[in-house]
Amino acid sequence: MQNGSPQKRVSIIVPVYNAERYLDKCLSSLVEQTYENFEIIVIDDGSTDGSGGICDRYAAEFTTVHCYHKDNQGAGPARNFGLDRSTGDYIMYVDADDYIAKRCVAEVVGIAEQYQADLVDFGKIYMLSAKNVFIDTDKTISHFTSPQEVRQISGQIRKMIWGKLYQRELALSVRFTSRQRGEDACYMAEILEHCKSIVKYNYCLYAYRAYQESLTRGKASSRMIKRELGQYRAAYDLADSREQQEEVLRQMVLYCQKTTEDIVYRGEEAVSRKQLLFLKDQIDKIDHSESAVIEEHFDDDQTEKESSFNVILKTADMLIGKAIETSQVSWVNRTYKRLRNLYSRCMGRIRVWINYEYKI
Repeated sequence: MQNGSPQKRVSIIVPVYNAERYLDKCLSSLVEQTYENFEIIVIDDGSTDGSGGICDRYAAEFTTVHCYHKDNQGAGPARNFGLDRSTGDYIMYVDADDYIAKRCVAEVVGIAEQYQADLVDFGKIYMLSAKNVFIDTDKTISHFTSPQEVRQISGQIRKMIWGKLYQRELALSVRFTSRQRGEDACYMAEILEHCKSIVKYNYCLYAYRAYQESLTRGKASSRMIKRELGQYRAAYDLADSREQQEEVLRQMVLYCQKTTEDIVYRGEEAVSRKQLLFLKDQIDKIDHSESAVIEEHFDDDQTEKESSFNVILKTADMLIGKAIETSQVSWVNRTYKRLRNLYSRCMGRIRVWINYEYKI
């Protein structure tokens, strides 16, 4: 009960594709939530391993789990499928090889209700092959409500859809694209445009397997990055209106930011520098292109405020710049670092092999 009224209902959407190895851990963390009024919508997106059977087993055992099987179409369409069947007042996305703390839903719903927030962004643990990286851990709560505050914090929020709680109308106001890479960044860009109240809760409640390939993640080669950006440039050239051009540029910047985050958290120093320099070049081209100057209409007393696009652009540029500085290590130092970490990396892989979990 909250303030004498019934608990708000939460829909947890889990797209699944060949996640047999970690799916049981994911689903068990969901059904064991201390919160009472929730549903788990599991979409088996044409898995070819034993994932479908695990989904069916949980659906048969727990009334809170609703399982659907469909042909493989990708993460975006699978999440749209789940959204269409959700009944919750709030929406949460969880990847099939990740998991959440037992108190996660209860805590973030309580915060959302207390602050009447459209979006709650909470802390994460990135489980790498050799170490765990904690993001947002000081347990502070920050509330952003004014248009200027929301615009500024939007550029700092990571463009992954998980690790967040969405108010239902906000989540349903946007649809996922069918892109195999970066569809979450595109979704978040639109979500943040519609958002009027954001809470950042700096407490780790979500465990993300950064080392594990899943439905949406995979190592981005330089060829793949160039191909993706080439598609954005082609879409920009074919756009029929100024608004369409602006949206393509926005998605292109977000793709660069998301790809940089992937490179940084995977720790691929040997191959990432060339990729980071390429992404930096693309951001600079957008920043200096006359066609990329996006104007927003403000009142006379708001002429000094930056557009949300420029906030995103500056954030992406700053992130890539810091990543490039970090990667500027001499060949000798880099070689020494690889040798120094060889043992810990091997042990990290062994921990993964025995299904090591970090307790949250």
